[in-house]
Amino acid sequence: MASKSIIVTLTAKREGKLYVSKCLELGTASCGSSKEEAFNNIQEATLLYLNTLEELGICEETLATLGMSLVAGEPMQQSLSRVPKDTFARVAFLPLMDCVPA
Repeated sequence: MASKSIIVTLTAKREGKLYVSKCLELGTASCGSSKEEAFNNIQEATLLYLNTLEELGICEETLATLGMSLVAGEPMQQSLSRVPKDTFARVAFLPLMDCVPA
């Protein structure tokens, strides 16, 4: 079976002493003391969220409702949507194993 990934936009913005990070498509959020830590934490939080949806049996329905894009195999380079100047952003390709619509 070909591996599949979901394309999400992760952002990190400095707020006081921390960087607050978010997944724009799924609404997950986290933080970190550095930009890299914030990006790592939001990626982990988003994967945990997707795994929880799968355990509840509502992953496929949730992704369809949100209009999420699935990519088979190796993802291609994606461009970022516009984000505010003071916000760092990157596109992440999160591997999905069981949480993929048929």
